[in-house]
Amino acid sequence: KVLKPYNDAMENRYQWTIAAVPSPEWAQKVFPGETKARAVAKLWDAILATVRVSADNDPVAAWQAHNETFAKNAKALNDAKFDTLEYKSANGTDFQVGMIPEAQFCGGCEKSLQGIVFNPNIPTEECFISPMRGKAEGIVYATKPLSYQGQLIDGFWIRFHEGKAVEWHAEKN
Repeated sequence: KVLKPYNDAMENRYQWTIAAVPSPEWAQKVFPGETKARAVAKLWDAILATVRVSADNDPVAAWQAHNETFAKNAKALNDAKFDTLEYKSANGTDFQVGMIPEAQFCGGCEKSLQGIVFNPNIPTEECFISPMRGKAEGIVYATKPLSYQGQLIDGFWIRFHEGKAVEWHAEKN
């Protein structure tokens, strides 16, 4: 009962977005050595630049162009008809994920059930797809810390077998 309004919003019954708002603590992590006020101001500037909002451009036109690029990229990925995505890197990552055959790469804008185009995640720089349940194998090493409930988890890896995380470790938190 409590979550239904949120679930409805996430199912595109309404336009919604997730937005970052700087806290002094976050700002000083990004801009150490600055005063709280100056760090917050600099983080606001960085966020606004990242979401294509500035005095130097038309944000609506910038987002329209960005969404057009997403549509082209998603089409190219869907046309490739991948059945597996493989990730390998010098840090030891060796990971394979099976794809749902009818799944489609998406990204950028969404359309509400009323037909209104909106961007739920700003900034957004990814095309994404749903993996097939039970089809994840291998190990993934993080290259950046993960912020989870206010804690930075760093130097971590996760091993998957038959779609489940079966082993993991973190150097910090």
